[in-house]
Amino acid sequence: PMSGFTWIEPTSSRGSNPDSSHLVSVTVSPESRDGRSAMRLAIAIYPAGLKLTRWIKGDKVVVGYDSESKMLAIKRVANGYALSNNGGSKKSNSVRTSVPAPAGLAEMRIYRPTQSDVQLIDGMLVISLPKGE
Repeated sequence: PMSGFTWIEPTSSRGSNPDSSHLVSVTVSPESRDGRSAMRLAIAIYPAGLKLTRWIKGDKVVVGYDSESKMLAIKRVANGYALSNNGGSKKSNSVRTSVPAPAGLAEMRIYRPTQSDVQLIDGMLVISLPKGE
């Protein structure tokens, strides 16, 4: 009898739970340290991306950038930047890390590539970035 309700679920204003089909997000933003401003590259890997790579929280990664092809690569290594949950919502299953932005990478608002722009190559997550001007 009570089947007519449309339930309104809370949504996060920060968009910390993007469409579950997304694998990763990439953000490049300036960060001030010791009075110097440096660009920082923040990467979030969503559950679908973790499933694809079989990476888990606590794994270490390094990030590479090819300015010619505008490709970003993330590779799991023994000594690198740790993938952690911090900065994400507590119930989020995504992991994130942030590294000094590679030279030549311009400021970029949160970019969530489509699945066709993300490939797993030799165990590396390779992301095509927007070509820009």
